[in-house]
Amino acid sequence: MSVLGKWRIVELLGYADDYADMVWPAYILSAATGGEFAFGYGTGSFAGRSDHAAVECD
Repeated sequence: MSVLGKWRIVELLGYADDYADMVWPAYILSAATGGEFAFGYGTGSFAGRSDHAAVECD
């Protein structure tokens, strides 16, 4: 199974149950050279690399 693609965030430990989806459905998107994420009131991106089995972030 590949870790690349868009994954739904369904739980954030330490946060209220409804926090993850406050503005948009929470997700993390991983691609071969990085990715992006969104949850709560924030969004972001990350650089890294993947071999389809794991993601290594810089």
